[in-house]
Amino acid sequence: MIKGYTTFLCTNCRNKFKGPDIEFGATVYSSPLRCECCGSIRTLPLKNVPLFLFFSFFGIGKEYRVYENIWKGMEENERKNRKDQDFTKIDLDKNI
Repeated sequence: MIKGYTTFLCTNCRNKFKGPDIEFGATVYSSPLRCECCGSIRTLPLKNVPLFLFFSFFGIGKEYRVYENIWKGMEENERKNRKDQDFTKIDLDKNI
C-alpha cells in the first residue's frame, strides 16, 4: 500500500531523492527504492535516517538491522533472478 511520498537517502552514495512510500510486506517499514544516481537498493526513508545511523554505529539499531536484512534479501533475489535469466538465454540459444 502506498502511504504517500517521502524523501529517501542512499546509504551508498548519500543521494537524496523523492519517491513513493510503499509499505514493505504489510509492516510499518518502507520498501527500499533503487537510487537514481548509483542504482543501489540500499536506501532508507529520510524521516528515520538520523536515528538509524546513530544507533547503527553503536550496534544497537534494531530498525537499521531490519533494513539490512531487507537489503540482503532483495540483493539475493536479484542475483537469483539474473542467474535464472542467464539460464533461460542459454536454453533459448541451444534451441535455435
